[in-house]
Amino acid sequence: MRTDRWHSKGPATLGSTAKAGLLLRTWCNRCRHLVDIDPDEQAARHGADLAVPEWGARLVCSRCGSRAVDFVVAPQPARPRQVIHPGAGAAQAGAQRRYAQCAAGPADPAVQRRPERSGYPDPALVSAKRSSGTAVPP
Repeated sequence: MRTDRWHSKGPATLGSTAKAGLLLRTWCNRCRHLVDIDPDEQAARHGADLAVPEWGARLVCSRCGSRAVDFVVAPQPARPRQVIHPGAGAAQAGAQRRYAQCAAGPADPAVQRRPERSGYPDPALVSAKRSSGTAVPP
């Protein structure tokens, strides 16, 4: 059995953290500003061999300027899963497609949408009727 498997040769570096697919979650102890930082970008900026604790000692809050900043090395957040009930896949896909079409508007520009029905008369119609002398309902 190998016992040296979990022993490292020192602290984690920005390069090893990026290679492992992790992120650096940082927060300010003064104003509670929270930021997830990509270690790939930091490795390109500061060097892949920079130790993560040494990188953490350089942190300054971008909101309040405090140096009281802490961090943890964390896994990337999982993408939220969409729950589809068995047998509802095609119906849900159809509903999403219809919603996207409604949000995009009619395909034919000659087709006009129905005006909103808020209970109040259309302001353009009211001003046209007032100028013509026709009575307008309240």
